[in-house]
Amino acid sequence: MVPSSSNGQLVAQQERGSEPSIIAVGTVRVGFTRILELGYSNVGAAPITNIVVSKLSCANPEAFAITQDDCTGTTLAPGAFCVIEFRFEPPDIATYSADFAVTSTAVSSPDQFRLIGIGVFDELFGDRFEEN
Repeated sequence: MVPSSSNGQLVAQQERGSEPSIIAVGTVRVGFTRILELGYSNVGAAPITNIVVSKLSCANPEAFAITQDDCTGTTLAPGAFCVIEFRFEPPDIATYSADFAVTSTAVSSPDQFRLIGIGVFDELFGDRFEEN
């Protein structure tokens, strides 16, 4: 597997009951991995406590995984952030999604997010997927 990475930022400022915020992971060739490192930020004036990152909810659990969670159990001072790292490894050519939530004492809690990634065919080495 050849990892590639991206960085982004999750911000706790959604309205309650709103649709999940979409996090586009992008396209990844089948057989490859993308690591996505996201910062969960406190943009408010008070500390955020009791942070819990939920497990991923997805139809294809082999496509997405949380590989690092520095947020659960931490307290975020105003302006501080913590890191959640995800792995996207598409098992086939398709569009994949995974939902998760971050619950805390933030006014916006629970903050809901949806990861979306697309598995694409590797044209350069496409023969490795052909049946003999």
